[in-house]
Amino acid sequence: MQSRPSIYNRPGDASGPQPVERELLFHTFRNQGVTALAQSAPGNQSPVLTQPLANESTHPTERRTSTLVLVLMSLAILGPLSIDMYLPALPALQRDLGASASLAQLTLSACLLGLASGQLIAGPLSDVVGRRPPVLVGIAGFIVMSFLCSIAPNIESLILFRFLQGVAGSAGVVVSRAVIRDLYSGIRSSQMFSLLVLANGIGPILAPTLGGVILLATDWRGVFGVLVGLGVVIVGVAWRYLPETNQLEQRSTAGVRMTLSAFGMLLRDRSFVAYSLVMAMGTSTMFAHVAGSSFVLQNIYGVSEQVFAVLFGVIAIGYIGTSQLNARLINTVPMRTMLRLGVGFNLLGAIIVFLVVNVFDLGLWGLTAGLFLVAMSNGFIGPNVTALALNGYPRVAGSASA
Repeated sequence: MQSRPSIYNRPGDASGPQPVERELLFHTFRNQGVTALAQSAPGNQSPVLTQPLANESTHPTERRTSTLVLVLMSLAILGPLSIDMYLPALPALQRDLGASASLAQLTLSACLLGLASGQLIAGPLSDVVGRRPPVLVGIAGFIVMSFLCSIAPNIESLILFRFLQGVAGSAGVVVSRAVIRDLYSGIRSSQMFSLLVLANGIGPILAPTLGGVILLATDWRGVFGVLVGLGVVIVGVAWRYLPETNQLEQRSTAGVRMTLSAFGMLLRDRSFVAYSLVMAMGTSTMFAHVAGSSFVLQNIYGVSEQVFAVLFGVIAIGYIGTSQLNARLINTVPMRTMLRLGVGFNLLGAIIVFLVVNVFDLGLWGLTAGLFLVAMSNGFIGPNVTALALNGYPRVAGSASA
């Protein structure tokens, strides 16, 4: 059976696979099982491939690159939009449904949990059936769940719908990373991941502001109505413009169960686990800010929904700025150096927030400064740790991305 023609050509790629300089454990999933290939060499670099796979150096033509970037950014932004657009409405939702503050926050935590757990399904599935089907089905589910959220009669049903909304929206998040790994490696992949970080940063800037504007015209249910409309637009864009980068001959035919065993292989790779823990540190501090900021800033510091949206956007500018600075510096500064810089910013920001809350009374602006550093750190951490972690696993990019 012939796969459909690819829109990609195969020019030489200076950012492609580099020489392996440490022991590499690389598993490829073929036909009915798993083939383990091990290669050894001295050194201390991250795992990469010595030979390109069939699509390892495959790149979009220049004519298609801009379209691909916009499609991937639209997929990556859907998850953040479902979180950040909703933040200014949390206190109003609490009052409308007669819920406690903790239950209102649980609607946010449920969505975050869904976004995280859903990637463990969509990622491996995209290794087996291709990148497009999980995305299209996932966004369709996101549209349905957003509508159900808009008509939720009580806080309990809203929590359930928010969790399922996160599960559905996770497909776009994980597959957008896998598509980049299908097409790029090394420095170029870090630059492309920086563009996804840009999308994730645009969300926190625009979404709370948009949410605040929506609340001027309607109530919190209207926010989910807007998410329905955005989902319809994005699924249309993905249907029309998202290419299938996991070509038929490159897919695992061992089934989803065998592909899921990739997680065991990944967890045995100490380098991959270390990068994952660094990513977890960065995202946990960021999501702690996301989950608690609306109540802290509005209920404790007394800012309005619109002022909260502005402050949230200012903090997100730090995230965008460092991610784009990373894309410019990555050609001259090693990825690990940029990653260490990000970790340093993250620790410094967390310490400042702790001191502001528990030791010094520096008020709203002291807290904002600490959160700004936390956001800045993730602009360096996200692109580099993702590129380094995925570099050795092109055949299971979906599983590794999850």
